[in-house]
Amino acid sequence: MYIDDVVVDLADPEITVSTSTLSGFIYVEGAGPSAEQTFTVEGDFLTADIVLTAPTNYEISETSGSGFTNSITLTQSGGSVSTTTIYVRLKAGLSEATYNNEDISATSTGATSQTVTCNGEVASSSTPVTIVYQGFEVDPATPADTWNYTPSGTVTESTDRSYVGSQSGRIDAAGSVTLDNTDISSYENVVLSVAYSFSGVDSGDDLYLDISYDNGSTWTGTGSVQLVDGYSNANYAFGTTNASNPTTVATNPWTVDIDDTETQISVRLRSVGCSTGEYYYIDDIKLSGTVATTDPEPTNHATAFACGTTSYNSISFTWTDAVAGAQAPDYYLILFNTTGTFTDPVDGTPQADSEGSIANIAHGTQTVTFTGLTESTTYYFKVFPYTNTGANVDYKTDGTPLTGNCNTNDLPELFISELAGTGYDADYDNEYI
Repeated sequence: MYIDDVVVDLADPEITVSTSTLSGFIYVEGAGPSAEQTFTVEGDFLTADIVLTAPTNYEISETSGSGFTNSITLTQSGGSVSTTTIYVRLKAGLSEATYNNEDISATSTGATSQTVTCNGEVASSSTPVTIVYQGFEVDPATPADTWNYTPSGTVTESTDRSYVGSQSGRIDAAGSVTLDNTDISSYENVVLSVAYSFSGVDSGDDLYLDISYDNGSTWTGTGSVQLVDGYSNANYAFGTTNASNPTTVATNPWTVDIDDTETQISVRLRSVGCSTGEYYYIDDIKLSGTVATTDPEPTNHATAFACGTTSYNSISFTWTDAVAGAQAPDYYLILFNTTGTFTDPVDGTPQADSEGSIANIAHGTQTVTFTGLTESTTYYFKVFPYTNTGANVDYKTDGTPLTGNCNTNDLPELFISELAGTGYDADYDNEYI
């Protein structure tokens, strides 16, 4: 047997990363590091290990919460590195500034290097920052379009008109733009802003702003509103409003203040009734807010539980707010049930209001009423003061939380005060009430 001219083609070494950009790293000056974000890296046909190098103001780790450094070596075996999760955060101790376009590099001998670009900010506690933004521009744009969206119907990024930049989102006929669910748990004083314009819309051709605080399960959250009630081929530019025919909301852009207790938000702009060639335009859609400062756990518990007005299906009670001490509470978590057995809340896990079991009451209120209860029943209550909201919530569970119990009344009796007969034979048969 003879062989000759044997050629073996070897694949080039290859590194793969799951994303090219990580944005939104942020913390208030003096309160770093930022929350973590992640990407994955893997390698094939390698002849050497993969070396990950972080830029000056970021750090990386293979473990969430610990082990952060500026360089990681991923050892290849048989020419491969299996998919590995890398945790990234903006370093603590940085001054107030933006820290954008800083690259994490992934290198290996003979392979094309890969980069993950990091964008972040160290903010003043009093300076509003843009959380996410959508201006329907051609990337790269300033500000960057960081709030991704899903269109329904015919939606185009149009140069017809704009509020900021050179383009806007144009909804042709009936359609919608749904902007991704966004975590706002690390922010306070969050404001949603939307600029709008329209062309050719008639009566019944309307534009709605729908807000969801439960990742799109429901779309009637506080702040949802009809932005425009169309009328007779109306045509209005960005920045203009009208009181009637067509009717718009009072300002343009329209803004919505988001309650600090909300931890996430989804937004949808929806046109209804429009036909082809009737357009709604939207632009400069943004969420802004201040980075939440975290207060320590409250110093003291509330005192002086007292039952108030009760009925067969409701109970009111009062308390005296906690003495401020080093840290006053922001809110009180009130748990109640008919057993008197409670599980203490856990820091970082907010509990939403739930009829019949949970209520959150602002410091300074000192009273609450629960309805929809069962008659002739003892209800037990336990009150936990806390600071902050969302992922930063900090409950005071040590010491002696305020407790108490109140009873609902018996179901009222029905008294018959008069009988009326048929009136023709005085035998009182077939009476009615």
